[in-house]
Amino acid sequence: MNPKVTSDAAQFRCTGCGACCSQVWVNVTHADVRRVCAATGLSALEVVQFAARKGVDEDEDEDDYVDEGWVPFGEDPDDAGLMVLKIDRTTGACRFLVDDKCSIYLHRPRVCRLYPWELGFNDAGEPEIQLEVATEPCPWERDGTLDVDDLMDQLEADNDDREDYEALIAEWASLKPPDDPLAFIRFLGLPSGHSQAGQTPVERKRSARKSRLRSFLRILD
Repeated sequence: MNPKVTSDAAQFRCTGCGACCSQVWVNVTHADVRRVCAATGLSALEVVQFAARKGVDEDEDEDDYVDEGWVPFGEDPDDAGLMVLKIDRTTGACRFLVDDKCSIYLHRPRVCRLYPWELGFNDAGEPEIQLEVATEPCPWERDGTLDVDDLMDQLEADNDDREDYEALIAEWASLKPPDDPLAFIRFLGLPSGHSQAGQTPVERKRSARKSRLRSFLRILD
Protein backbone atom coordinates (compact mmCIF):
# COMPACT_ATOMS: atom_id res chain seq x y z
CA MET A 1 0.00 0.00 0.00
CA ASN A 2 1.47 3.34 -1.05
CA PRO A 3 1.71 6.26 1.40
CA LYS A 4 -0.39 9.40 1.18
CA VAL A 5 0.87 12.27 -0.97
CA THR A 6 0.65 15.99 -0.26
CA SER A 7 -0.95 18.13 -2.95
CA ASP A 8 2.34 19.94 -3.63
CA ALA A 9 4.21 16.66 -4.06
CA ALA A 10 1.52 15.26 -6.34
CA GLN A 11 1.48 18.31 -8.64
CA PHE A 12 5.19 19.25 -8.76
CA ARG A 13 6.76 19.66 -12.21
CA CYS A 14 10.39 20.64 -12.72
CA THR A 15 10.91 23.57 -15.09
CA GLY A 16 14.60 22.80 -15.65
CA CYS A 17 16.01 25.96 -14.04
CA GLY A 18 19.14 24.11 -12.88
CA ALA A 19 19.15 25.63 -9.38
CA CYS A 20 19.24 22.23 -7.65
CA CYS A 21 22.34 21.35 -9.72
CA SER A 22 24.23 24.42 -8.55
CA GLN A 23 23.21 25.00 -4.93
CA VAL A 24 23.41 21.62 -3.20
CA TRP A 25 25.93 18.85 -2.52
CA VAL A 26 24.89 15.70 -4.41
CA ASN A 27 25.75 12.93 -1.95
CA VAL A 28 26.19 9.74 -4.01
CA THR A 29 26.81 6.03 -3.42
CA HIS A 30 29.23 3.61 -5.03
CA ALA A 31 26.34 2.27 -7.14
CA ASP A 32 25.57 5.75 -8.49
CA VAL A 33 29.20 6.33 -9.41
CA ARG A 34 29.51 2.96 -11.12
CA ARG A 35 26.50 3.75 -13.35
CA VAL A 36 27.82 7.19 -14.32
CA CYS A 37 31.30 5.84 -15.05
CA ALA A 38 29.87 3.07 -17.22
CA ALA A 39 27.74 5.52 -19.18
CA THR A 40 30.40 8.19 -19.69
CA GLY A 41 33.68 6.29 -19.78
CA LEU A 42 35.02 8.61 -17.06
CA SER A 43 37.07 7.44 -14.10
CA ALA A 44 35.52 7.74 -10.64
CA LEU A 45 37.67 10.72 -9.65
CA GLU A 46 36.46 12.54 -12.76
CA VAL A 47 32.88 11.95 -11.56
CA VAL A 48 33.17 12.65 -7.82
CA GLN A 49 35.14 14.56 -5.25
CA PHE A 50 35.27 14.30 -1.46
CA ALA A 51 33.80 17.32 0.31
CA ALA A 52 35.18 18.26 3.72
CA ARG A 53 32.86 18.08 6.72
CA LYS A 54 33.36 21.76 7.54
CA GLY A 55 32.40 22.89 4.05
CA VAL A 56 29.27 20.75 3.90
CA ASP A 57 28.05 21.66 7.39
CA GLU A 58 28.58 25.38 6.70
CA ASP A 59 26.22 25.08 3.73
CA GLU A 60 23.46 23.39 5.76
CA ASP A 61 21.15 24.39 8.58
CA GLU A 62 22.05 22.61 11.83
CA ASP A 63 18.92 20.44 11.60
CA ASP A 64 19.93 19.34 8.09
CA TYR A 65 23.52 18.29 8.82
CA VAL A 66 24.51 15.26 6.75
CA ASP A 67 25.08 12.35 9.15
CA GLU A 68 25.64 9.47 6.71
CA GLY A 69 28.13 8.72 3.97
CA TRP A 70 31.20 10.16 5.69
CA VAL A 71 34.36 8.34 4.61
CA PRO A 72 37.23 8.37 7.16
CA PHE A 73 40.65 9.39 5.84
CA GLY A 74 43.07 8.94 8.72
CA GLU A 75 42.37 8.98 12.46
CA ASP A 76 40.95 12.51 12.83
CA PRO A 77 37.12 12.50 12.40
CA ASP A 78 37.35 15.99 10.90
CA ASP A 79 39.34 14.52 8.02
CA ALA A 80 36.34 12.54 6.80
CA GLY A 81 35.04 13.24 3.31
CA LEU A 82 31.60 13.04 1.73
CA MET A 83 31.55 11.53 -1.77
CA VAL A 84 29.65 14.02 -3.96
CA LEU A 85 29.32 14.71 -7.67
CA LYS A 86 32.26 16.78 -8.84
CA ILE A 87 31.86 20.55 -8.79
CA ASP A 88 32.95 22.77 -11.67
CA ARG A 89 35.46 25.17 -10.12
CA THR A 90 34.51 27.95 -12.52
CA THR A 91 30.74 27.90 -12.05
CA GLY A 92 30.41 26.22 -8.66
CA ALA A 93 27.75 23.95 -10.17
CA CYS A 94 27.72 20.21 -10.79
CA ARG A 95 30.23 19.40 -13.53
CA PHE A 96 27.51 17.57 -15.44
CA LEU A 97 25.31 20.68 -15.71
CA VAL A 98 25.82 21.77 -19.33
CA ASP A 99 23.82 24.68 -20.79
CA ASP A 100 21.56 24.50 -17.69
CA LYS A 101 20.71 20.86 -18.48
CA CYS A 102 21.87 17.61 -16.92
CA SER A 103 24.25 15.94 -19.38
CA ILE A 104 23.88 12.53 -17.67
CA TYR A 105 20.12 12.73 -17.13
CA LEU A 106 19.36 9.11 -18.08
CA HIS A 107 22.12 7.87 -15.77
CA ARG A 108 21.88 10.45 -12.96
CA PRO A 109 22.23 9.34 -9.32
CA ARG A 110 19.15 8.12 -7.50
CA VAL A 111 19.23 11.11 -5.14
CA CYS A 112 18.77 13.33 -8.21
CA ARG A 113 15.87 11.17 -9.41
CA LEU A 114 14.18 11.43 -6.02
CA TYR A 115 14.62 15.18 -5.50
CA PRO A 116 12.59 17.10 -4.35
CA TRP A 117 10.35 14.37 -2.97
CA GLU A 118 10.94 12.67 0.37
CA LEU A 119 9.11 10.16 2.50
CA GLY A 120 8.07 11.69 5.80
CA PHE A 121 5.16 11.59 8.23
CA ASN A 122 2.08 13.78 8.49
CA ASP A 123 0.61 15.18 11.71
CA ALA A 124 -1.27 11.93 12.26
CA GLY A 125 1.97 9.96 12.15
CA GLU A 126 1.12 8.37 8.79
CA PRO A 127 3.74 7.86 6.05
CA GLU A 128 3.46 10.62 3.48
CA ILE A 129 5.31 11.69 0.36
CA GLN A 130 6.21 15.34 0.83
CA LEU A 131 7.88 18.07 -1.18
CA GLU A 132 11.17 19.41 0.19
CA VAL A 133 12.56 22.09 -2.13
CA ALA A 134 16.08 22.99 -0.94
CA THR A 135 16.96 25.74 -3.42
CA GLU A 136 15.93 29.35 -3.91
CA PRO A 137 14.48 30.30 -6.23
CA CYS A 138 12.76 27.22 -7.63
CA PRO A 139 10.13 28.22 -10.22
CA TRP A 140 8.35 24.86 -10.20
CA GLU A 141 4.89 24.42 -11.69
CA ARG A 142 1.80 22.69 -10.31
CA ASP A 143 0.75 20.80 -13.44
CA GLY A 144 2.82 17.64 -12.90
CA THR A 145 1.71 14.06 -12.29
CA LEU A 146 3.66 11.99 -9.78
CA ASP A 147 4.20 8.28 -10.49
CA VAL A 148 4.01 7.08 -6.89
CA ASP A 149 4.86 3.45 -7.70
CA ASP A 150 8.04 4.47 -9.51
CA LEU A 151 9.02 6.88 -6.73
CA MET A 152 8.61 4.18 -4.10
CA ASP A 153 10.72 1.78 -6.19
CA GLN A 154 13.45 4.43 -6.44
CA LEU A 155 13.27 5.11 -2.69
CA GLU A 156 13.63 1.41 -1.90
CA ALA A 157 16.54 1.00 -4.33
CA ASP A 158 18.30 4.08 -2.94
CA ASN A 159 17.87 2.82 0.61
CA ASP A 160 19.38 -0.56 -0.37
CA ASP A 161 22.31 1.15 -2.13
CA ARG A 162 23.00 3.38 0.88
CA GLU A 163 22.88 0.46 3.31
CA ASP A 164 25.43 -1.37 1.15
CA TYR A 165 27.57 1.76 0.91
CA GLU A 166 27.53 2.33 4.68
CA ALA A 167 28.64 -1.30 5.16
CA LEU A 168 31.54 -0.71 2.77
CA ILE A 169 32.52 2.49 4.60
CA ALA A 170 32.51 0.56 7.91
CA GLU A 171 34.75 -2.10 6.37
CA TRP A 172 37.07 0.60 5.02
CA ALA A 173 37.22 2.24 8.46
CA SER A 174 38.23 -1.07 10.06
CA LEU A 175 41.33 -1.17 7.85
CA LYS A 176 42.86 1.96 9.44
CA PRO A 177 42.53 3.77 6.12
CA PRO A 178 45.11 6.16 4.69
CA ASP A 179 44.40 9.77 3.77
CA ASP A 180 43.95 8.77 0.15
CA PRO A 181 40.65 9.14 -1.78
CA LEU A 182 42.08 7.14 -4.69
CA ALA A 183 42.72 4.20 -2.36
CA PHE A 184 39.06 4.34 -1.28
CA ILE A 185 37.91 4.44 -4.91
CA ARG A 186 39.98 1.33 -5.61
CA PHE A 187 38.65 -0.30 -2.44
CA LEU A 188 35.13 0.20 -3.83
CA GLY A 189 36.18 -1.41 -7.12
CA LEU A 190 35.34 1.72 -9.12
CA PRO A 191 37.20 2.76 -12.30
CA SER A 192 40.33 4.53 -11.12
CA GLY A 193 42.44 4.80 -14.27
CA HIS A 194 42.49 7.32 -17.09
CA SER A 195 39.24 8.46 -18.64
CA GLN A 196 37.93 6.51 -21.62
CA ALA A 197 35.82 9.42 -22.78
CA GLY A 198 36.52 10.16 -26.42
CA GLN A 199 38.14 6.79 -27.09
CA THR A 200 37.06 4.65 -30.00
CA PRO A 201 35.40 1.27 -29.28
CA VAL A 202 38.67 -0.46 -30.25
CA GLU A 203 40.65 1.72 -27.85
CA ARG A 204 38.17 1.04 -25.05
CA LYS A 205 38.48 -2.72 -25.60
CA ARG A 206 42.27 -2.43 -25.56
CA SER A 207 42.14 -0.44 -22.30
CA ALA A 208 39.80 -3.02 -20.76
CA ARG A 209 42.17 -5.86 -21.73
CA LYS A 210 45.11 -4.02 -20.18
CA SER A 211 43.10 -3.41 -17.00
CA ARG A 212 42.16 -7.08 -16.72
CA LEU A 213 45.81 -8.07 -17.28
CA ARG A 214 47.00 -5.71 -14.52
CA SER A 215 44.39 -7.14 -12.17
CA PHE A 216 45.50 -10.69 -13.01
CA LEU A 217 49.15 -9.83 -12.40
CA ARG A 218 48.29 -8.28 -9.04
CA ILE A 219 46.56 -11.52 -8.06
CA LEU A 220 49.65 -13.52 -9.08
CA ASP A 221 51.83 -11.26 -6.94
